[in-house]
Amino acid sequence: MLKKKVLLISNPKLKKYYKKIITTYGSKLENIDENYSIFKKKIPEFTAVVSLPSYFVKAEIFNLAKQLDWIHFGGAGIENALIPELINSNIVVTNGKIAQGPSIADQAIALCLSLTRRIKPAILEKKIISRPIELKNKKVLIHGLGGVGMLIAERIKTFGCYVIGIDKELKPLNSFVDECYRPDKLIQNLQKSDIVFVSSPLTSETEGIFGKKEFNKMKKESYIINVARGKIIDTNSLVKALNSKEISGAGLDVTDPEPLNSSHILRKLDNVIVTPHNAGFSDMNRDRSISIMKENVKRYFQNNSLLNEVNKLKGY
Repeated sequence: MLKKKVLLISNPKLKKYYKKIITTYGSKLENIDENYSIFKKKIPEFTAVVSLPSYFVKAEIFNLAKQLDWIHFGGAGIENALIPELINSNIVVTNGKIAQGPSIADQAIALCLSLTRRIKPAILEKKIISRPIELKNKKVLIHGLGGVGMLIAERIKTFGCYVIGIDKELKPLNSFVDECYRPDKLIQNLQKSDIVFVSSPLTSETEGIFGKKEFNKMKKESYIINVARGKIIDTNSLVKALNSKEISGAGLDVTDPEPLNSSHILRKLDNVIVTPHNAGFSDMNRDRSISIMKENVKRYFQNNSLLNEVNKLKGY
């Protein structure tokens, strides 16, 4: 039987976070800094890589890594890493989707409240500011009821909202989600929603799914919040919808392109709030991320099922 050997890749500035793993599994694990040249030389020796940066995923690696059977990515979004060589391999892929959920959901709510409470024009001391909007009794649509989507539902429900979920896989209803539908029911539910949260993974099916047709069907008083991936929303269609007042505003932690040019129209509108793709950051997310890595390394050596396994064909 092939002896299992794990390569852990860490950012030198974040070394202290990896100590728990290194201390526990030092003899079975080797830690290197985030350096592609070193990684390329080392990879043939290992059966697993933990905390692999997505930009390290290149076709040449899979010609070298003949023993590789497991890769763990620290982040949740790994669409850029799912190249054909990885998808078509027998390598198990896991990610850190649980780790960033709470902070991303918090950010989604922060963007929502910033829009509905008119925070941006207030900070800019605009002379005329429309009355803030209460969330109580508003209908909320959440596109993507995975870990992040469910956490958004949990939070927004406490404001007295009626929550509708859209997901490729029907999820059981709970105290946070009042209705759940498949993607083919998106349009009819957009028509009755006051706030739309985007928390779905970026796949071939979700890229550009919010475009001209979708914005035309949304209520003029509605808002859209994107904490997933910028390409899920067609930027040109969003700008047109905002300029023509088809919707009331947008909160964007992610954009397409990213980052937005400082002169981009979305940065200049009072009814748009843009944050720099930092929703996943918090004082706790690194500890959660390391906990997932440590648990998975333990399971790997014990030949047990791994946490957060990714369906490579679905992309999440």
